[in-house]
Amino acid sequence: MKKFNKYNPIKISFIVSIISILYSIISYEILSLFKINDIGGFVFKNNIQKFLISTILGPIFETFFFQFIIYYILKFIYQEFPKKILNPRFFNAIYIITSSILFAISHTYSNWYIILMILPGALLSYMFIFFKENKQNAFIYTSLIHFFHNFFVFLLEYFKIY
Repeated sequence: MKKFNKYNPIKISFIVSIISILYSIISYEILSLFKINDIGGFVFKNNIQKFLISTILGPIFETFFFQFIIYYILKFIYQEFPKKILNPRFFNAIYIITSSILFAISHTYSNWYIILMILPGALLSYMFIFFKENKQNAFIYTSLIHFFHNFFVFLLEYFKIY
């Protein structure tokens, strides 16, 4: 994985979040072409609850469970195998696949929602490894990506832009 020590991790988090938002918008537009307009989602009581859960608590808990914990569980299992059998690239691939599938499955609002969450889950997992390998706080910056993404979605929905 390429090293980017000279770049600001907050800027990287913000840019990756923008890419994630564009993916979401494009995905929803493609689904709407097929007359799939409601893929579900968590139902909130009000905008304060929506903001707190989707932008603050959600990113922290989901990063903890689907990137942080999965990474260290797989790392523990990985240490039991000889390095010749499982190289770091293989570990990264297994981690990204496992983490993204579990992340997607946790979003059980509809089958379409689960499918659409695989790529963001993979992106978050990849960025967790990226920050880890660049000696940055992977948990904080991955949570920040998730926060930015959910915050942008919150704003788009709140102002009825999208």
